[in-house]
This record gives sequence, C-alpha cells and structure tokens, in this order.
Amino acid sequence: MPAFNRASLIDLLRKGGVFWAKFAHATKRADEREIRAIMASADRQDTECNDLRVAFIYLQAMLGDATGQELVTRWHSAITGLDGIQAYQFASRKQKAMKLAQLSRDPQIVAAWQAAAVGAEWLPLDVLSLLLVDASEASVDALLPHVARAGTDPDRLALFEQAARFETPPTSLLFARVRDQLSTQRSSSAVLALGEQFGLATRERFRLTVELRAAKPAKRTRGEQTYDVATVTFDSNETPGFTLSRGQQTTSRTSSSSWSRAVSCSLESLPKALARAAKQAHVTWDFGSVTSRPIGPKRAAALLRWLEGARPSR
Repeated sequence: MPAFNRASLIDLLRKGGVFWAKFAHATKRADEREIRAIMASADRQDTECNDLRVAFIYLQAMLGDATGQELVTRWHSAITGLDGIQAYQFASRKQKAMKLAQLSRDPQIVAAWQAAAVGAEWLPLDVLSLLLVDASEASVDALLPHVARAGTDPDRLALFEQAARFETPPTSLLFARVRDQLSTQRSSSAVLALGEQFGLATRERFRLTVELRAAKPAKRTRGEQTYDVATVTFDSNETPGFTLSRGQQTTSRTSSSSWSRAVSCSLESLPKALARAAKQAHVTWDFGSVTSRPIGPKRAAALLRWLEGARPSR
C-alpha cells in the first residue's frame, strides 16, 4: 500500500470532493487483502458522514461479492468511477459535461452511483450531475427522494439549482418540482424579510394572521348579516410563507358560518390582490376594524397600511 495508512485513506473518503480522486490514486495498486482491509475499516466508521457514506455504498455496489482477482479487477473499475467523477473539478462546463457523458456510458458505474443515491441521505453535486446526465428511469427514481428532502433544506435545493444546466426532457418533471420548491422557499424567506422590515419578526420567524371585513354587509336579513371577508396569513416557517383567501361570513345571534377560497398572487402584489378582491366583490375593506393575531393591529399598523396600499417607508 502507498504511503497512506487506512485511517488516512478513510479520511479522504470522508472529506469528499477532490479527496475522492486522491483516494483513488492512492489505492489503484491495492491487492485483495488491502481492498478488504480498506472496506472493513470504512464499514466500521461513522457512515452518517455524508461523503463517506456515499462513497462506501458506491464501492460496495461495485465490488459485490467478488473474490480474488475478480475483486481486484472490480476495484480498478470502481476507483476509475470515483476518480473520474472528481477529476474535472476545476474544468470548464463543457469539459465537465463531456466527462459526465463518458462516465454515464458505463452501466456498472451508473448503477453503483444509483445505489449510493438510494442508500444515502445526501448527494454531492457531481454525483447528482452524473445521474442527471444519465437521465434513465432508474437514475430519476433514485433522485426523487432527494428532491423531496430538498423541499425543507436550502442547501440540498441549492445543489439541484447548480445542476439545472444538465436538465433534459427526461428530467423536466423532476426539475419542475425543484423550481416549485425554490419558489416556495424563496417566498418563505421573503416573508421573513417583510416581517423584519416592519419590525414584527421575532427569533427569526414572522407569524401573523390578518382578518379583514367589508365596510358594509353584502346582505342583511332579520337576525343575520353576511359580510365579504379576506384573510392574509404570514408564517415564514411554513411553505408557502403566506396565503390570501377571500369569501363571506354569515353571523347571527346564535351561529356563524363562512366559506372562502384561495387567491393566488405574489408577496409583492399582495396589496394589489386585496384591492382587486374588493373590487370584484364591490366592497371596501374596513381597515379601521381589522383583526390581527398574535400581533395586535396597533403594533402591526405599518404593515396594515402597506396592505391597504401605502408605500412602505424606507
């Protein structure tokens, strides 16, 4: 074995990135005994480490149950894939795409990376990119759980955003989900920024429900009144970060009933959407008797003025 001990070799796998290529170069002449020792040592390590776990599952899949010279032959193929996926780390986009396309033509290597994607919680960008370039049904299926996890993890979602240049027709539906999640996540971040702008965010969270009622009832009968209503809900910890709905509420001395439907709009156009909803219902929202919780109307006055159509002060 070259000048690395096994602990140093496992540390290269744990570090990931270009260190995988260094691992491949250090172990390219390993014999059967050394290969088994490396794999046993990796198996004993904490495989919760993302890069180590991905590499270990990949190597396991490549080696299978081979023994003797067959194990050595498979090891050489395995480290070729481990080295190849990192060797172009600082290459141009065109060179990267060409290298990934070359690797994707080896079904054994692709299948092993698919196994790593299924068995690991996290994928490095280059492994993600390889499976996107392959774009087979098996690769897309292996990536779907990672897309789902990315919905609540900005770092994971950022990886898919970086890999978007490898989008192809077979992966278009997958990236449609990624774009939806990016939009939702950015909406939540924008809601927090809005709360901070108006001094309403606490402990990195902005949460507020605003209930508006029309200035005059839409219908009044004996003992009952029906008002047009609108509700705006902000919560930067939820996805989406805000919702707008409008409907009607009927109240009497003994009962209350209501209906509502969601109104689609962007955060920036929320005041215009409220005004448009009022126009469609032929009403005027009564901001003088607005209800808001858990932050009261007095403290939320600046935000309520923004909802009413006033420009926010800088």
